[in-house]
Amino acid sequence: MKVLEEAGHTDEEEDKVSEFSDKQKDVENILYENKIYKFSKKNNCFTYYWMVIVDQEIHHYKEPLKKTLIKISNINGCFVKENGSETKKGDKYYSFSIIYGGKQVTYYTKDRQEAKVWTKNIREAIGYKNFFDFYEIIDEVSMGKELYNENWN
Repeated sequence: MKVLEEAGHTDEEEDKVSEFSDKQKDVENILYENKIYKFSKKNNCFTYYWMVIVDQEIHHYKEPLKKTLIKISNINGCFVKENGSETKKGDKYYSFSIIYGGKQVTYYTKDRQEAKVWTKNIREAIGYKNFFDFYEIIDEVSMGKELYNENWN
């Protein structure tokens, strides 16, 4: 940061400015964030997280203020699917799963629309495209066994 050096600022001040700009960059790249639940089979209860989609990563925090980062998951190359509703502990939850290679992680929301918003935003983050969004299949075209034999024998 040449401007800071010319103004007589120290390296420590430069690091603080750089750290602030990195955090600001993360804020600008947030695609979606909201409360999410995971079910612990071990404890037989739900755990609340604040989940944030930043570029092609999912950041898990303990609280909405984002002071305590639990983990970061890269979602590049993953798949996402909506699972529908489940009743657990007497309450209805709507779930979706993210499949990372061979590992599937299921997340829960209390609202169907919220689960749809999560899957839509995760698909957007990973660059998911549906074939049928771009093309319409009008007629099935195939070269059956009989047609193949007539033309090539």
